[in-house]
Amino acid sequence: FFIFLGFQMTLPTLPLFVEHLGGNDQLIGLVVGIFTFSALLVRPFAGHALETKGRRFVFLLGLLIFVISVGSYSL
Repeated sequence: FFIFLGFQMTLPTLPLFVEHLGGNDQLIGLVVGIFTFSALLVRPFAGHALETKGRRFVFLLGLLIFVISVGSYSL
């Protein structure tokens, strides 16, 4: 629950981050659109993996990807 909550909290703050980096309104829209579209594309595959591989495998894989992505912020 908390991982999902933390991930979903990035969407409202993403435009502010892009603006802080010097992006204009057009770039903010592009970044938010890519973020939303990529989530839309991944969900059917995640649902299929839940059915075929099992919940434990998918959740642990998601946790691993989340940890790697959060850990890369400091690089």
